[in-house]
Amino acid sequence: DLKNIFGSRRVSSTRNLPANFLKIIESQTGANGVLFIDLDSYRPFRPMSLGVRSKLVDLKTGEFMWAIDETFDAGHASVIVGASQFQETSQVRALSDKTNGSVLHSPRNFTKYVASTVFSTLPKR
Repeated sequence: DLKNIFGSRRVSSTRNLPANFLKIIESQTGANGVLFIDLDSYRPFRPMSLGVRSKLVDLKTGEFMWAIDETFDAGHASVIVGASQFQETSQVRALSDKTNGSVLHSPRNFTKYVASTVFSTLPKR
């Protein structure tokens, strides 16, 4: 629907939003907020890296309810530890057992780790 309403299939939270964007989204959807997610850097080779900028915006006030701007670099110790802990989950362990891989060696699984980590910081309802 973005294309029909605003003439573009996507918007960037780092640029000016179309006129009345938040009000139109609220009236068209009945939602309370909108979640913007920008991937601002990506390195698929070792050490992998993914930069995520995201914000949850209240449609009535335009205020941020939550925001994160983080680069996950597999060359940093904290990311290595976090990815290893994430890999211990059953879904990722099952994948890793089949491929002898690691979250730190698979762009797809590294992205899952990043998404899980980012969204785990969202405030509870």
